[in-house]
Amino acid sequence: MINFNTIYKNKHKIKQNNTKSYLVFLCLIITFVLFSNRNLLSQTENVGIGTITPDNSAVLHITFSNPANPKGLLIPKLTTVERNSITNPATGLLIFNTTTNAFEYNSGIPATPVWAAIFASGNLTLANGSIYIGNVSGQAIGVTPTGDVLITNAGLTTIQPNAVTTGKILDGTILAADLADGAVTTTQILDGTIATIDLADNSVTGAKIPIDAVNGTKLSLTGEAAGSMMYFNGTDWVNLGVGTNNQQLKITTGVPAWATDNSLSTTLASGQIFLGNVSNVATAVTPTGDVTITNAGVATIANNVVTTGKILDGTILAADMADGSVTTGKLADAGITEIKIGNQQVTVDKIATNSIIEAKIQDGAITSVKISDGTIVNADISATAEIVVTKLGNGTNDQLIRTNGTNVEWFTPTFATTSSAVGGDLSGTIADAQIIANAVTSAEIADNAVGNSELTDNAVNTAELTDVAVTANKIANDAVTTNKILNLNVTSAKIADDAVTSAKIANAAVLRINIVDDAINTAKIADDAVTNAKLAGSINPNKITVADTQIFVGNASNQAASVALSGDATIINTGALTVSAIQGIAVSTTDPTANQVLAYNSTNSRWEPKHLGIERKSRVRAFLNTNQLVADATETKIIFNSEDFDTNTEFNTTTGIFTAKITGYYQVNSRIRFDLISIASGSNRYGLIAIYKNGVLNTYGTRMALSTTALTPFNLRNDGYVVSDIVFLNVDDTLEIRGYQNSATARNAVSGSAESYVSIHLLSE
Repeated sequence: MINFNTIYKNKHKIKQNNTKSYLVFLCLIITFVLFSNRNLLSQTENVGIGTITPDNSAVLHITFSNPANPKGLLIPKLTTVERNSITNPATGLLIFNTTTNAFEYNSGIPATPVWAAIFASGNLTLANGSIYIGNVSGQAIGVTPTGDVLITNAGLTTIQPNAVTTGKILDGTILAADLADGAVTTTQILDGTIATIDLADNSVTGAKIPIDAVNGTKLSLTGEAAGSMMYFNGTDWVNLGVGTNNQQLKITTGVPAWATDNSLSTTLASGQIFLGNVSNVATAVTPTGDVTITNAGVATIANNVVTTGKILDGTILAADMADGSVTTGKLADAGITEIKIGNQQVTVDKIATNSIIEAKIQDGAITSVKISDGTIVNADISATAEIVVTKLGNGTNDQLIRTNGTNVEWFTPTFATTSSAVGGDLSGTIADAQIIANAVTSAEIADNAVGNSELTDNAVNTAELTDVAVTANKIANDAVTTNKILNLNVTSAKIADDAVTSAKIANAAVLRINIVDDAINTAKIADDAVTNAKLAGSINPNKITVADTQIFVGNASNQAASVALSGDATIINTGALTVSAIQGIAVSTTDPTANQVLAYNSTNSRWEPKHLGIERKSRVRAFLNTNQLVADATETKIIFNSEDFDTNTEFNTTTGIFTAKITGYYQVNSRIRFDLISIASGSNRYGLIAIYKNGVLNTYGTRMALSTTALTPFNLRNDGYVVSDIVFLNVDDTLEIRGYQNSATARNAVSGSAESYVSIHLLSE
């Protein structure tokens, strides 16, 4: 077994002697561990540090045996970012997170790690009323419960007002008894819900019926047989007649008529109702169970069916019980205890405070055995109650009643003479009694009896004074010095207005911590009293007022004056300073690029970003790497779609446009070769290319005839068109090359770095 503790100590000795030897020693140790690892695993499968007998249940066993130099186990310390960069962390891998200041381990798998914090319940801190809850990262975080239910630090949960919305109430739960009178208004009733049975006779008046709502079935028709029925066929009213017994009105081919339908019985016994059965057929049944229904439709809950199991706990309130409804017969014998009433059904917390009054208790119901020993106190005995002497037991002649400190007893008094000794708070005899030391307490002294002449000097300490007892007229002038006042005892409320003058405050006695915000106003400070020495580091910014966007600047009288920043720079009330000019000359709003400096542009009369030295040189060479068709007799912009170089990134190979970043003079050269194979001869056929600046023609190149006489294709095949000029450009000016040919058909501008290209070079600024 390797004793790493011994190796560690020897390593330090070697390191102190010779660094080179230490490195050699370290290499030997590593080699030894590597070559002996198989034997270690096969023999013991565990390693000890500080012990040669590691516990068999431990892969690594660390012991510590030097109390003079205590040490602990330090595992890797990582930030959250560093932890998340671990590749495939093993399940159970442990680290200390310095971001969250907590031990964390991987409770997931290497491919999808889930880092969980290890908490010690005794070390957890949590804000008052907060709870720990897991977040989306699986971490427990402290939050204050909000929403429908709040929880106190005692674990009491409370449903908040208005938290129980309709979505939280089970359908069918709210009964009629739960609704207050007048609680259901028209807005609470679903449209189409009120049926005929819900309406009282004659309750629907003309004012309740909307215009056009009354159709033929609502009308009483004259001249028709009694009981006949009418229907409207879309044009006129048709009389259906009366029909015969047990017929129903059926619609056949869209026309209603009386018919006999035996699929539905029209007879129903008294008190029965139609209910759909499992076959979806209406069947006549008599309601049973908890509720019965009369033939008038009155539903009634049967007697004794509402059992305790059907009543929600805590539902029956004092207002639900009639006065006098709880009689002695409802109370079990010996059922009223300190904890419960009856067979643990009605507990003390169910009885409203002061609800059991004298009128509820039968005469003679409270016997001696019902009263707990020691329960009746003096306040329970009426001041007019008469306790007969026989209740006290019999004494002997001339005895009196007294207490001996434990019990009340009869005793025979003895009467002293004037020479008899006295006791208690007195000493001496009856004729010459003296008050013993410390016998006179506050209770024996009448209010206002002790005046100044009764007190010896230094007799009154803090303990003898009640709060607010010392008023101003009780204290002699100059009597209260600093050492007489306990720190923090003199608050603002204890000091009369204007009572503390400058003469009462020692020099340098008032510190910043002694002054409440806004306590010292202008009227309290004498002129010239606040010097520079008194202000150093002590003025809070919110004590100083200054106009919006202005700053304090010393004036000619060395006084701080509020002024608006003007000239080359301005400032806003967030502190952002903007320099818009230098020595009165405007600064360009163009954002600078790398390696640029501000330089004065005399043409524009402003400071502009410019490059210095070689970085300011613009060099561009672009070419066609694919053929581009040039339409017949139409100027066509050439899109040079590849670059040899572009030092300032000014050429766009997608649009073929050069945009200057530097103001100056540019040398522009371009060549385009047109593919003119098999061109037919014709008159006034030519080609050329041109330089356009900012989309406007700037320079034409040489105009060359394509063919004025019959020419062979070979003679025209390699013709190229060139243009060259020096062009002045300001920043953001653009250049492009356009080609033109009128060979009577579209021709290709031929690709190739040496065939069709443009080069642009900054000569000077």
